[in-house]
Amino acid sequence: MHDPALETTEGIQQTVEDYKNLMGCLDAIWSAVRGLDLGLLPTPADLVFLEKAIAEGKRRWLELGLSTLQPKWHLTFDGHLLDCVKSCGGLADKSDEAIEKGHQEWKRLQERGVKSAILNSNKSAS
Repeated sequence: MHDPALETTEGIQQTVEDYKNLMGCLDAIWSAVRGLDLGLLPTPADLVFLEKAIAEGKRRWLELGLSTLQPKWHLTFDGHLLDCVKSCGGLADKSDEAIEKGHQEWKRLQERGVKSAILNSNKSAS
C-alpha cells in the first residue's frame, strides 16, 4: 500500500504524530477502566472522561484508515466497554506481578535443570 503522505519529511512527521495521538487515546481509555482491580469505582467525572476518550480514540482510528474488523475494536469503540464500566464499575485486570513472579520461578527452575544436567554429565564423564 502506497501512502503519498510518507513521501515527504513533513508527511512522515504528521503520520507519526497522528499515531502518537491515537496511542495516547488508547492509553487513556485502558488506564481509565482498570480502577476496579485497585478497589476504585469510577466517579461520574471518570465516566464522562472515558466516554470522551473512547469517542476521540474512535475518531482518530477511523481518520488513520485502520481496520475495524477486530472484535476488540468493536468492544472498545461501539459502546460495550463503556457499558461494562458503567454497569460493573470497571474491568478487573490481571496484575503483572503474578505473571512476572511465574517467569522468575520458571527461569530459576530452568537454571537448576541446566546446572543439574551439567553436573550429571560431568559425573558420567569421570
